[in-house]
Amino acid sequence: DIQYPSPLSFHLFSNGGALQMTACSDTGINLLQVVNLHKRSVPEIICIHYTYRMLLHLEELHLRGKILHIDVKPDNWCIRCDPDIVSEVMLVDYGRAKDLDTISAENGGTSSSQRSLTGSVTAEDLECVAMRENREWCFDVDCYGLCVTAHTLLFGEYMHIEQQHKGNDGSMRGWKLRKPLKRYWQTPLWC
Repeated sequence: DIQYPSPLSFHLFSNGGALQMTACSDTGINLLQVVNLHKRSVPEIICIHYTYRMLLHLEELHLRGKILHIDVKPDNWCIRCDPDIVSEVMLVDYGRAKDLDTISAENGGTSSSQRSLTGSVTAEDLECVAMRENREWCFDVDCYGLCVTAHTLLFGEYMHIEQQHKGNDGSMRGWKLRKPLKRYWQTPLWC
């Protein structure tokens, strides 16, 4: 089982609240600090390992925890050292998180197709494509944050994307990384 921090207390105030949770990281090191310690990108094999672990963690969070984190980024992934724990990373900072069942109820139902939000709720660098295009989003935001984290590990810097235009009419074709993948990387894995 993937380990998550446990709530200790909740303090409610007129303008917000504070949730106190158990410490989750044995090391106190997050993935952004790993990149900073390297002073450049980390080896691709390390990035693949942590990306796989982050995917497992998000899958558990979404399917079993029924939580949308909304603030997935490199400094919110802490490294764990416990050999008995399946995932060596743990997602922290649930300040923007949403209960997926609450989102469904607010939209008048319980099916996953009714789990959607609109607008932007994060920094511009962490806005998923659906937010940038003013479309409904749900899991997009966490998956995009995971991509930003993997990109940061691979390139040593945050991910930036730009719109691609098709033909002379200027119509949109999609989005692409501003910085291309290196030819010796496992390109099919990352695309």
